[in-house]
Amino acid sequence: MHVALRRGIWVVSIGALAVILAVCGFIVWAGTTKQSVPGPDAMRALAEIESNAAVQVEYGDWFVVRPAAVEPTAGLVIYPGAHSAVRGYVRVMTKLAEAGYLVVATKMPLGYAFLAPDRAEEVFAAYPRIEHWFLAGHSLGGAMAGRYAAKHGDKLAGLAFWDAYPPDSSSLAESDVPTMLLYRATLEGEPEQKFNEKKHLFPAATEWMPVRGGDHGQFGDNVGGMFKEFGMLIRGMDEEEWEATQWKASITRGEQHAIIVAAMLDWFGRVIDGQMESQPAS
Repeated sequence: MHVALRRGIWVVSIGALAVILAVCGFIVWAGTTKQSVPGPDAMRALAEIESNAAVQVEYGDWFVVRPAAVEPTAGLVIYPGAHSAVRGYVRVMTKLAEAGYLVVATKMPLGYAFLAPDRAEEVFAAYPRIEHWFLAGHSLGGAMAGRYAAKHGDKLAGLAFWDAYPPDSSSLAESDVPTMLLYRATLEGEPEQKFNEKKHLFPAATEWMPVRGGDHGQFGDNVGGMFKEFGMLIRGMDEEEWEATQWKASITRGEQHAIIVAAMLDWFGRVIDGQMESQPAS
């Protein structure tokens, strides 16, 4: 009896180890061989930005776009989606920088934000003159931005989810961090059902901003990667179930980016004004 029990435990342990090794192997394989690259629109924007006198650009582990004529006092850190090239967000970043904001998109280890959810700390330390820090995350990057905010909300002026929501383990229901959700929506403004199901994880005062006719991929512009495969894995779906959750954009990428930029700039201004007004007079 004891021999059989020990054998059963051994078999279960070996099986669990095999699953863990398989998942880790998939993550490493996908992270090293399936990274996306900037799409056609982003490549054109990257070429144009070199002659854009309104901004300065830095390349490296961080993709940085900043205003050229003014010293910014507010900044945005962007956590990219899984396997997403940080330069794929260049059009949105450029418009925000032209409006006077420092914008930093951070590369993630193997393309996964869950391997470096506190990476914003490094950016904050590198730019000590920034007085108001915002954090935005797209897809998996949004989930990890939510995780960061749950632990370090006092360091943020605001938090923006780009078609993403906080992890179940990092509820922001009691958080007072100004939060905005930009989500792909039907032309009537309805979100994908998962956002209604996760609404309890957001702060009660979260601003819900529909991107009518938009889609998940058009928050940036990337080609390749494993968005579909990774999404199926983490949500436990087969291909048919996954396809049922997707819809095609009915607006162009440029139109979607314009909606994102306008919403972010309006939100930045209102949040900063509110925080300045709440400060005691010196």
